[in-house]
Order: sequence, then C-alpha cells, then structure tokens
Amino acid sequence: MKRTFVAVPVKLSDKFRDFLQQIKNDLKDESIKWVGINNMHITLAFFGSTSPTQMRIVNESLLQVVKQNKSFDFRLKGLGVFPSVRKPRVLWLGIEKYEGLSKIRNDLWTSLINKGIIEQEKKEFIPHLTIARLKWIENHQKLGRWLEGNKDSIFLETTVDNLFYFQSNLTPAGPIYEILGKYPLIP
Repeated sequence: MKRTFVAVPVKLSDKFRDFLQQIKNDLKDESIKWVGINNMHITLAFFGSTSPTQMRIVNESLLQVVKQNKSFDFRLKGLGVFPSVRKPRVLWLGIEKYEGLSKIRNDLWTSLINKGIIEQEKKEFIPHLTIARLKWIENHQKLGRWLEGNKDSIFLETTVDNLFYFQSNLTPAGPIYEILGKYPLIP
C-alpha cells in the first residue's frame, strides 16, 4: 500500500518567495511547520493508503479526465487560515479564477466515485495552497495583521497544463513526494 494523492504543483514567483521569507521572519514560532518550497501543491484528491489495484484505477481515471479538460490559468490571491484566526491550523493562499481546477476535480471525483474508489465528500472543495500548518500561535494580532494586509495580494498568475499523481513518503523531516504519473491537459 502506498500513500497517494492527485495534485497540481505550484512553481512560485519571486514575489511569493520574498513574502514567504518575510512572514517566516515575522511569525517566528516553533509551532508553525512551513511547507517546503518544492512541496507546494494544490490537492485535488487525497487517497491515503492505496492498493496497486486502486492505483491502476486512479491512473485510468486521470487518463480519462485529461482527455476532457483543457489547460487553464489561475491566480494565487489573498492569505487566509482554516478554521479561524483565533484557532488557526492551516495558513493558506487563496485561488482566484479556479473554475478549470474545480471542473477537473469534479470530473476526477465523479469518475472515482463511479468506480468505487472514493465516496462522495461531505465538505465543500475550497481550492487553496497550504503554506504552513500551525499547532498554536502566541501572537494572534500579528497573524491578523498579515491576513488583513494580504487579503487582496496577488502572489502568482500561472497556467496549469499537467496533473500529477504522487506518492507521499512520510519522514521525520517532512513528507517526500514521488511522482507516479504526469498527465498533460489539452493545450
């Protein structure tokens, strides 16, 4: 069994790298675990432990989905937290113009539900790019200033032309992602 997921990797702009360094310096806190620059991605489907048979079915579904979907653009815009500023657990960037992303995710989920790999998800898909995970934070006011000051900031405009199927290997230093498949979208 392998721990797998489908995602869109995000190559970061210099503007975002600068922003990330500033916020890391300002919110120095051992309870914040920052996502590595090379691990930043937008998850479309997380499967957890996946058997070889399930992996084959995911691959078939991805091949079907990319034949039905064109490449698309989106923007990383705004900074936010889940679930709230008072109890932040995830620090994220929002995604604007994500219709293409939502369509691909819905097509993938429909295919996988029909093939019995996953069940219908109860919570709404909120596309975002996780940049950090928080156990707790001492200075909620400082975090609030970062959120307010960057709610309309645009960090990146990019084109998505591939989907990726990843294996996640957990290590004490953090996850290591291995590409299991790359699936080009229609240009």
